[in-house]
Amino acid sequence: MTANLELRAVAAGYSEVIVRNVSFTATANEILAIVGVNGAGKSTILKSVVGGSKVHSGNVYLNGGEVTGKPGDQLAKQGIGYVPQSNDIFPGLTVIENLKMGGFLLKKRDVAGRIDQMLDRFPQLAPKRTTHADKLSGGERKQLAIARALMSEPTVLLLDEPTSNLSPNVAENLLFTWVRELADESRAIVVVEQRVEMVLEAADTACLVGGGAMQLVAPAKEILEIVRTQGLLGEEVGTEQSDVDTW
Repeated sequence: MTANLELRAVAAGYSEVIVRNVSFTATANEILAIVGVNGAGKSTILKSVVGGSKVHSGNVYLNGGEVTGKPGDQLAKQGIGYVPQSNDIFPGLTVIENLKMGGFLLKKRDVAGRIDQMLDRFPQLAPKRTTHADKLSGGERKQLAIARALMSEPTVLLLDEPTSNLSPNVAENLLFTWVRELADESRAIVVVEQRVEMVLEAADTACLVGGGAMQLVAPAKEILEIVRTQGLLGEEVGTEQSDVDTW
């Protein structure tokens, strides 16, 4: 079945609504980026899909079936993977133990083979399979977080600020190489990212969030031109973080 995540007129938040009018469709082989200023509600949108924030109104659909408000474990069984910005690994567990945790939906006999696939995909993790996750570099931790999410073989992958605290070179490699390869394997990728220009250059479609609502959904190149000429609600865009890590 073709991967397809659709949000229709979602208003999401916590005790109160943070962001309204959220409508988009992410399909297989596509990277969909959600961009906006800090505090615009971008992460809240992702969390509304997996039960981390409240859907006050509107609907969420996966492959045509409604999944609004379903708990994360049920969504994982249906093919949604989620990598949060923080707390995305178990720091006290080894690389292998983290991957095993990600494979909780698999049959026991399939776990070892899936781990081998992840270590082949992320070869820097292979020699560190018995290393505790809190001893990895930032780039390695992010690879592990994505690998852990991939253990359950999701068809839709949600990434919240995947380049946070990474150097520009590492961030570029992650978005243009790893994330693109994941999309090209018939996955739908939805990514929230503060490196606005970089993610818009990597993405196919983009959603512009601001003023408490989703303002525009368009080809990423069109939104890139808008933010280059007008900014994000008057704020400067395209600012890169300092070199803080390497793969």
